[in-house]
Amino acid sequence: LKPSNILVDNDGRVKLLDFGIAKLLNPGLSGVDQPMTRTEFRMMTPEYASPEQVLGEPLSTASDVYSLGVILYELLVGQRPYRLDTVGQAEFNTIICEREPERPSARAVGSEATAAHAEARGVSRERLRRQLRGDLDAIVMMALRKEPRTRYPSAGGLAQDLTNFLDGAPVMAHRGGRAYRARRFITRHRGSVVTALLIGCSLLGGTLAALWQAGTARQERDRARGALESSEEVTQFLMALFEDADPEERLGDTVTARDLLARGAQRVDALVGQPMVQARLFEVMARVHSSMREADAARMMIARSLELRRAVLGEEAPEVATGYFHYANILRNAGDYLAADSAAHRALAIRRAALGAQDTSVATSLLQLSGLAIYRTDPEDAERLAREAVEILQATVPVGDRRLPVAMQGLASVLRRRGRTAEAETLLRQAIALLMPYRSRQDQAATFALLRLAEVLGVDREDRVAAEVAARQAVEVAREDLGPDHPQLAWGLSDLAVVMAEGGAFDEGLALAREASAMMARIYGPTHRAAIRVTSAEARVHLLAGRPEVAESLWRVDADYFARIEGPDATIGGLGGVAIALEAQGRYLEADSLRRQLVDFRRTTAGPHHPLTAIETGHLAWLRHLQGEEAEAERLFLGAIVDLESHTAPGHADIRRLHRQLAEVYAATGRDAEADHHRERSRPG
Repeated sequence: LKPSNILVDNDGRVKLLDFGIAKLLNPGLSGVDQPMTRTEFRMMTPEYASPEQVLGEPLSTASDVYSLGVILYELLVGQRPYRLDTVGQAEFNTIICEREPERPSARAVGSEATAAHAEARGVSRERLRRQLRGDLDAIVMMALRKEPRTRYPSAGGLAQDLTNFLDGAPVMAHRGGRAYRARRFITRHRGSVVTALLIGCSLLGGTLAALWQAGTARQERDRARGALESSEEVTQFLMALFEDADPEERLGDTVTARDLLARGAQRVDALVGQPMVQARLFEVMARVHSSMREADAARMMIARSLELRRAVLGEEAPEVATGYFHYANILRNAGDYLAADSAAHRALAIRRAALGAQDTSVATSLLQLSGLAIYRTDPEDAERLAREAVEILQATVPVGDRRLPVAMQGLASVLRRRGRTAEAETLLRQAIALLMPYRSRQDQAATFALLRLAEVLGVDREDRVAAEVAARQAVEVAREDLGPDHPQLAWGLSDLAVVMAEGGAFDEGLALAREASAMMARIYGPTHRAAIRVTSAEARVHLLAGRPEVAESLWRVDADYFARIEGPDATIGGLGGVAIALEAQGRYLEADSLRRQLVDFRRTTAGPHHPLTAIETGHLAWLRHLQGEEAEAERLFLGAIVDLESHTAPGHADIRRLHRQLAEVYAATGRDAEADHHRERSRPG
């Protein structure tokens, strides 16, 4: 077997020819590039001869497999495995029978011939090397093994492995190692195991962090060694998790994140003697449960993680601070803000004592506490904490480090709440300037910052044209950095849709909103919370376009879904949208009834004077105005403004809206001076 004896017709059918016939068909085959059958080395073509053929031993189908391996090598790399043009018989025997050829991926970067081969394929040599590395290397090297019994048993076996490679299935050349089988399983079932892969990345990040800390002291070296040992346990854990989830063996075609988490929880308890591995795994699974809105499971697992860390390392170890940090996030997601604040303060105290006041992890804790201060309705403390975090990062991180611009976005968010929108805009523009030169694939930071800038410009500054520019840039950056199907791109499209509709471009806004909805449905499935939530933009576009009945139907789907899946607290946004749509249809009594339910809910869950309660009260006040109940509307508006201003600066967009609507109440009753006063207070600063 050699290329000159293989004919492929125009339909792709392969024919094997005797060499004499092949030469008659194409006399040029005897040229310098095509090796001839060399009788002085027995009846064979040396470049394609197997070791047993060279030694004169009995031949089998394994000999044909070897020759096919040489041909495959040549097809992939543009060169044969060995350079035999000028060697004598003794050296030839040594090369063929003893010397291992270079792997195709290694050979792919070594010569001009390979460069031409890569160019003909339309790829760089480095890209060709990456394509060959792994399965194709293994397949070729198995076909070229010296011992016939260790090669593929037949040409059919080689063909099957190549088919497996093309289909993304495991190839026999790897002999089914655990790590390899898991890798191929992931390739075939990316969506099903994405959560487990995130777990693996997080675990690997923890190990690398431990290695980075090694070298500062003996204690840190010991900790790094422990992390290395733990990483092997973690690898075995993940491999077993993937094998248990292999649809071909156990579960049919569907593997869900919950399936993997359930199996993971069972296996973690079996890691006796590895408490730090258990702690890390419990922490990561807790975070996944929290992201899935499974608060009870998340709290149970993060508590077990923290308990294990404290028992092994003591209360003052940095790893324990990390446990408290994640505990605080999970408590916040569950709505337990006071307990979250307490855990976050404990994490900050440990980090300051163990790592110093200027450590970047201290800045991370300060930002966490700043966000919690907003939930505690203490914007002044939120600003102080965020500013301290920014100052630490400005003094410590290198140029291009995304942590600084991300912290600046956090501070800008706090400044917005305090009504200082000009400062917030400046900070966001500075953050974007820091992020843009250092953008990388799959980094969402620049997209997120641009969307926040668009929000400030549109909502706070009321500059729709500038908001559109920022939103369009966010969408462009998301497409470039994140690809065509990414949640952040979908959110960017939905934000841009609303901006366009607010400017009267209803058709474009609706097209963008529907693109966002379709994208989110492709990413997560049509019944996922993100796919449901993003339809709110489409509802908003319909409302602005004068189709409130369509908006109502979309918002009702939103509210019904979250009431069924996540409970009453998650339905607020959807129900608020329904009330707006009812109001736009003139169905004031229905809207009023719904608003009263929402006010009562906020009073019960957040408190009578909480900003969220004040905002809902303002919506109810406007409905009373629309129904001609001006005295009641005035009372409700004034109370809402007092409550909101006690927690938020007067220039905030929500407060300005209340002043603008109260001005309408006074104008309706002929109190023009008071109307003018509140109109003045409604203007953006």
